Amino acid sequence: MSGHAEGRVCFIPEQDALRYDEQVTMHLPGQKPIPGTRSYLWREGAGSIEIAFDDGRPFHAIPLGLTSPEAVHLCDPDRYAVVYDFADWPVWGVTWEVSGPRKDYRMETLFVREKTNGNAPGAA
Repeated sequence: MSGHAEGRVCFIPEQDALRYDEQVTMHLPGQKPIPGTRSYLWREGAGSIEIAFDDGRPFHAIPLGLTSPEAVHLCDPDRYAVVYDFADWPVWGVTWEVSGPRKDYRMETLFVREKTNGNAPGAA
């Protein structure tokens, strides 16, 4: 099955981290739209950006200095492999390959900065 989602991500400063707050609506063939939310904490690490679940548990790290860094999160028995694409920053992408006994999917996300007031991205 193939579908698409649309949404918004905000990065909000919070103590020693940036809170990544995501709100999406997923559209799958023959189904009502499915709303969803997710939050993570992004922190500066030693040569990386460390990403944690919103409760502080480690998720994965993004190595700095690469345009296409990769990481893996093992959630036994499932495996989440991610590739980031920062080559066209500030437009960036994330591709997840998820596998496990009951999971087998690929999710591609493109992040584009929102235009404000009809001006250039980020302009007030």
